[in-house]
Parts: sequence; C-alpha cells; structure tokens
Amino acid sequence: MNDEKNKTPSVPATEISFAEIYSAFVKAQAELINPKKTEQGYGYKFAGLPAVITILKVLNKHDLGYIQMIQPCDDGKLMLELYLFHKSGQRLPSSFFPFEVTQKKGMSPEQSLGSCLTYFRRYQLTTYFGIASEEDIDGAGEVQLEPKPKPKPKSQAQVVKKESVPDIQLEDKETRKLCLEKLSELKAGDYAQHIGFDPEKASIKACNTFLKFTDEEVRKKIANYNKIKEGK
Repeated sequence: MNDEKNKTPSVPATEISFAEIYSAFVKAQAELINPKKTEQGYGYKFAGLPAVITILKVLNKHDLGYIQMIQPCDDGKLMLELYLFHKSGQRLPSSFFPFEVTQKKGMSPEQSLGSCLTYFRRYQLTTYFGIASEEDIDGAGEVQLEPKPKPKPKSQAQVVKKESVPDIQLEDKETRKLCLEKLSELKAGDYAQHIGFDPEKASIKACNTFLKFTDEEVRKKIANYNKIKEGK
C-alpha cells in the first residue's frame, strides 16, 4: 500500500508547438520579393547567391533565421541541410538537398566544391523560401549540336549505328541552365549560334550531349570554328 502512495505521478509529454514560428514565417513571406536578376548567363539573367541572401534578411525582422550547412551522406556524397528557426526556440524540420561535386577542368577539388556549393545553395534557398532567382527559360524543340553535313550516298557497309547518349539525371530546366552557363563560361556564344545550338529550344538529348563534352573539347571546337571564320 505504501509503495502505491509513494509512486511519482507520470508527467504527460510536452506537445511540440510551431505556432510562433509559423506566424512569424507567414508575415515574413508576405514581404519576401524576388531578387533582381543582375548576373548574365548565356541567353538569360539570374540573381546570384549574394542577392538571394540579401533578400532573405527580411526574415530577421520577424525574429527568424536559417542555418544552411554541409552534411555527409551514407554513400560518401554530400548534402545541404537547411532549417528555419525562431527566437522562441522553435524550429522547423530540416530540408535536405543531396548533391555530387563535379570536378571542373582548370580547378582544384576545393574550387570545384566551392563552385558547386554556390550553385546548389542558391537553388535550395530559393526553393525553400518560394522565390525565383532566374528567368523561366523552358523551351521545346530540337536542334543539331553540330552543323548538318551535306548528305552523301552510303553503301550498306558504311552505315554505322549511332551510339546512344546516356541521360544525365537532372530536371529538364536545370539541364538547359547548365548548358547556358557552360556556354557563357567558355564564351562559346558565336560558335553555338553558328551550329544552331540554343539550349532554350534544343531537345534535352542535345543538351545532355553538349554537357558530356569536356571544356577542352569545346575550346577545340571553338578554335577550329574561328580558324574557318578567319579563312585560315
């Protein structure tokens, strides 16, 4: 009997509340605007990461903040973790964005990581907070990556089966943007126009094919084109 009387009463679990953080976020989101697109890509403009971060300063006005950090994945790759918090101590569940670092020619591994981080941090922030940092460049159509040679009669023995190009696992819109950024970075605008390659209108297969070329291969094509244009 005494044991029953001396038992400590159970304490009900505290219910987790998000009332304050949700209320503050609704007010902050009402004031969020799309950043100005001042960076020039190939055929489109976009807002860089600093412009996106500046726009998000409005969160602090409503006692909100966010943390974005790198975390390792089980498969050895990396991912970005992002979560929103309130001064009351409330925070929303984390949002995770796995990514793979692509080694770029002429860059050290550290520089390649920095380049990828800048790109994917911008995409995670704009997606999470519902703002747009670039123009909508969705397009359709198909163009040839190389100029079409004049058709020549071929014998049966000369017919060669085209090698299929493996798909790159990216959304169509991101694939086009990567093409545009690569053209801009390599200053390949004139060459692309010459061969009729416009990522905004090209098929995704053509864009994927272009992305498979290394920077050095593209530079060689540009150099050959310039020689022809100069009549050398």
